[in-house]
Amino acid sequence: MPSHYAMSLMSKLKLKQTGPIYPWTQINQLEECNPFPRYGHSSNEYAINKQVFIFGGVVEGKPQNDVFVIETYKLHAYKLTISGDIPHPRSGHTHINVGHNMIVFGGLLKYPTESPNDFIYILNTVTKQWSKLSIPEKTFLTQRHGHSATVIGTFMYIFGGQNSKGIYLNDLIVFDLTTMESQNLCWKFISPSNYAPPVRAGHIACVYKNNIYMYVYVQASLFMIFLSIY
Repeated sequence: MPSHYAMSLMSKLKLKQTGPIYPWTQINQLEECNPFPRYGHSSNEYAINKQVFIFGGVVEGKPQNDVFVIETYKLHAYKLTISGDIPHPRSGHTHINVGHNMIVFGGLLKYPTESPNDFIYILNTVTKQWSKLSIPEKTFLTQRHGHSATVIGTFMYIFGGQNSKGIYLNDLIVFDLTTMESQNLCWKFISPSNYAPPVRAGHIACVYKNNIYMYVYVQASLFMIFLSIY
C-alpha cells in the first residue's frame, strides 16, 4: 500500500480526535522492582484489570523467561512467582492476552537447537500456572522471531518475522483459539487475494474495526527500511 494511504489514514484519525492530546511523560517510580532496562520482551497492548504483563526479553545480554506485572494505577512493579511448563528464555517473541490467559508464540532462544515453535505457551494470570500446547506434526510452521501477533474475535494472526536461518518472512498464519482445549489445534496459512506485503521483521501490528494495521519496519536487511502502513 503506498505511503499516501497511510497519510490519509492518519489525517482521518486526527479529525476524529475530540479530547486533549497528552504528551509523553517519563515515569521513574519503579526503583523497588524494576524489570527494565530490557529489550526484545513482550507486553500486552493495553492494561488488563489495570495490569501490564512483561515477559522475557534480553537483560544484560542474556535472554530471560521471567514475568513482571506493572500495576498502572499505582506504578508498582513486581515479579510474578510462576510454575508449570515454563517457557525457555527468549526474545523477539509475541504474546497476546485473551481473558486471563497470556498466549506466547515464537521467539529467538538462547540455544539454536531449541525450537520456539514446538509449543504455544499459555500463562493463566489468575493461577500463575504455565501450560504448553503441542503444534500438530502435519503443521509445518517456520521457526520465527520478530513477527507480529494480533487477535480478531477468536483468532490469533501471526505475520512475517525472521526464521532461524536469518531469512525474512511474509506469510500470514492464523490460530483458532477455540481449539486450545482440544487435541485438534487448528493452524491455517492464509493466501492473500491480491498481494502480500514484502518480507519483514521487527514490525508492529494492531487491530481497528476488524482490520489489521501493520507498521512496516525492516525488509531483507537493516539498511532497507519502510515507512508505510498496510
